[in-house]
Amino acid sequence: MIRTGFNKRFKDPSLTLLQIVIATFWLMEVLYYAESVRGAVLLDFLIIFILGLFKFNVREFLFLSFFTVAGYAMVILLLYKNYPESINFKMEILNIVILATVLPWFSLVGGYITRLRTKVVRSLSIIKESEQRYQELSIMDDLTQLYNSRHFYAQLEKEIERSNRYNQPLTLLMLDLDRFKTFNDTYGHIEGDCVLSRLGQVIKRCLRDPDSAYRYGGEEFTIMLPMTTSEKGMITANRIQTEFRKESFIPVPGQEVFVTMSIGLLQYKPNEEMRAFVHRVDQLMYQAKQQGRDRICSE
Repeated sequence: MIRTGFNKRFKDPSLTLLQIVIATFWLMEVLYYAESVRGAVLLDFLIIFILGLFKFNVREFLFLSFFTVAGYAMVILLLYKNYPESINFKMEILNIVILATVLPWFSLVGGYITRLRTKVVRSLSIIKESEQRYQELSIMDDLTQLYNSRHFYAQLEKEIERSNRYNQPLTLLMLDLDRFKTFNDTYGHIEGDCVLSRLGQVIKRCLRDPDSAYRYGGEEFTIMLPMTTSEKGMITANRIQTEFRKESFIPVPGQEVFVTMSIGLLQYKPNEEMRAFVHRVDQLMYQAKQQGRDRICSE
C-alpha cells in the first residue's frame, strides 16, 4: 500500500491502526500454538500497543483493547473445541482478566500521552508563530508598515553580494518629503503621521514582489530594486511620485493640502562599498531638493 501510494488516501498515511490490527491478528495465531508459554506471549500485546502511543486517543486504544481481549477469548474457545487437553481453564481465565485489566489501563495512559503530545505540538506552534511575529515587528516600522532602517542595511548587504556574484543590476531610491517640517509645525504631528502612513501605502502599491521599501528615518525613505537598471528604476520612481501627488490631505476643515517629494536614484557600481553607495544616492536626493524639490535626480 505504501509502495503504490494508496496509503496517502487515508487520514493516517502511516496506517498505524491497520498495522496494529494485523500484528494483533498474527499474535493470536502464535497464541493458538504457544501452549505452555502462552502467558508470556501475552506481554507482546503491550509492545504492539506502543506503536500507537503517540497516535491514538483513549477511544481508539479502548477499541484495540476490546478487540484484543475478544480475540484472545476466541483463541481459548477454539482451543477448547479442538484441543481441550492443551488448556488450563483457571490459568486462561486469569490471563483474560489480566489482559482485560492491563490493556484498558494502558489505553488511559496512552491517551493521556497523546493529549500531552498534542498540547506540546500546539504550544510549540504558538511559540513559533509568536517568534515569527516578534521578528516581523522588530524589522517593521509601525506607522508606515514598511521595513525599518536596521533591516534596510541587512538586506542591502545581501543584495549587494548577490549583485556582485551574479553581475545583476541593483538600483536604490532615496526619497524625502518636501517641506515636511513646515507641514508638521503648521498642522501638528498627528497630521504629519497621517502623511507618512499614506506614503507607505502608496509606495507598497507601486512596487513589484522583489522590491522592498524602508523608512530610513523621519520623513526619509529608501526603496531597493533588485535586478533593475537605473532606467527601469526611473519608471518606478515616477510612478511613486505621480501617485503620491494625487493624495490630498485635509489637516484643517475646508483646506486641501498636497505634499510632494524629492527622489535620488542610483544604480550600484560593481564592488562598490555599501556606505559609499548609500551616500551617493543620498547626495542625489539632496541635489533634487536644491534644484527646486518635487523632482528626481539620478546619475
